[in-house]
Amino acid sequence: MSIIAHIPTGFPTPAIPKFSWFTTLLPDAIIIAIVIYAVTISVAKLFAQKHNYVEVRALAVCQMISSFLLCMPASGGLARSTLNSQIGSKSQVTSIVSSSLMLIVILWVGPLLYDLPTCVLSAIIAIALRPMFRQFLQLELLWKTSFYDFLIWIVSFVCTVTWDVSEGLICAIGFALLTVIVRIQW
Repeated sequence: MSIIAHIPTGFPTPAIPKFSWFTTLLPDAIIIAIVIYAVTISVAKLFAQKHNYVEVRALAVCQMISSFLLCMPASGGLARSTLNSQIGSKSQVTSIVSSSLMLIVILWVGPLLYDLPTCVLSAIIAIALRPMFRQFLQLELLWKTSFYDFLIWIVSFVCTVTWDVSEGLICAIGFALLTVIVRIQW
């Protein structure tokens, strides 16, 4: 059975980004930026309406800091935001607690996961994707609400599963723009 094996601990040393990689990484960076923007803005709008607040300024600071620390770009998360909303958290204390737990995992717990089978991580990912699979149950409602949005969902899903996230996103954006043109002409 394959295991996770070595998990590096600690933080990478801060460094200035290598601008020689700019042309190589630009297409992927654009796609990541579009996905992060769409997810973060939609989550922010959803919970801003529900709780009357806005959190977008803090995200810009996180993006600038993470660019020098070799981190993944920061993004709002629907699952984490929904959980915080359901438990009624109103302050940043919950974020500090979850960030502290992540810090403990990054600095010290990683080596303890050395013998963890990779199938356990696969199960965790499958459970995390369960809400995405439940969206299939909402397709009938989406069909009745907006036929064009239903088609955009289907095209996005099929292209992403068939090719890859990058190509699926490009196809979805192109198809969505095409439906806008059709709607305007109709």
